Amino acid sequence: MLLHPNGMRFEAMAADGNAIDKWYVYSIGGGNLRDEYGVLNAEKIYSHNKMSDILRWCKQEGKSLWEYVEDNEGPEIWQFLHDVWLTMKEQYSVVLIMRAFCLAQLSLPEGHRRIIQKP
Repeated sequence: MLLHPNGMRFEAMAADGNAIDKWYVYSIGGGNLRDEYGVLNAEKIYSHNKMSDILRWCKQEGKSLWEYVEDNEGPEIWQFLHDVWLTMKEQYSVVLIMRAFCLAQLSLPEGHRRIIQKP
């Protein structure tokens, strides 16, 4: 990738299958996206950007980390995180099924198969 290793390229395709435009966008951390023109979503959600500052704030305010998150994100964060969790569990199940299928397709002696299956 051109500006950052964590990026994606989007291409607009014409009806004939030729690319007519492309756009590179990068996840640069902290929920920020960037393209060749600069940061796309510069809205600051959290009031601190270092864990040490967050923990200090929590101690001073007598709050837990989850309360800090809710204070900054709003209570709707919990439904969002629940949905993320369900999606992750579902995708993990798919990965396990695909892994089992791929291992079943390998023509390896039993000993080699056990080595591959070890976590």
